[in-house]
Amino acid sequence: MIIGYLAFIRKEYRISVYVWFFVLSFVYALLIFRQRLPAEKFHFFEYGLFSYFSHNAVEKDNIITRVLKFKNSYLIAFILILVISSIDEFIQHLLPNRVGELSDVFLNAISGIMGLMIIGLVLRRDEK
Repeated sequence: MIIGYLAFIRKEYRISVYVWFFVLSFVYALLIFRQRLPAEKFHFFEYGLFSYFSHNAVEKDNIITRVLKFKNSYLIAFILILVISSIDEFIQHLLPNRVGELSDVFLNAISGIMGLMIIGLVLRRDEK
């Protein structure tokens, strides 16, 4: 779907964009398949998608950048991912049938970084 968008809608002709897409997709898939539990695999995908939504929300909303007096939408989105992931794991730690671990926050952060890299290196590369 992303390849179709790049080739037919955006008419992207630079090979480096496609190389970045395939490299990042391969690393992302490798990290997903290394997860033991199906819920962890979905969680990894979920935070990658959340990075896309959080970046778009931060990029489009000038209120956040005006309040923080900081314009880097990628860093703000990453901080938002870390905060939500930490809250999620803290809630899981409080529940009796769930386990909240710091390693899950780390994996969620990696997933968020991968999603932000796809946005920055593939989808938004022409907007400089």
